[in-house]
Amino acid sequence: MTANALRRYSVGNRTPGITKPDGSLRDIVVSRTRPQDPDVVWLPSPEAPFYLMMRLYGPGESIQTGRWKPPAIVPQPR
Repeated sequence: MTANALRRYSVGNRTPGITKPDGSLRDIVVSRTRPQDPDVVWLPSPEAPFYLMMRLYGPGESIQTGRWKPPAIVPQPR
């Protein structure tokens, strides 16, 4: 975790604004600076290298067997 003005240290189903009005999920941007796109959820990142982790509660069979894969992490230019 890294100290930040938002005091946001994770993103999950209870994160304000994570869903769009149509019920779909917003993209999550992990970066040091706030993105200009107002349609994304920002998770501030530290200056130093870091690890992303996903915690899945009560995973179904597709997760347990590896058939389900999380969305790709796509690095963006700085």
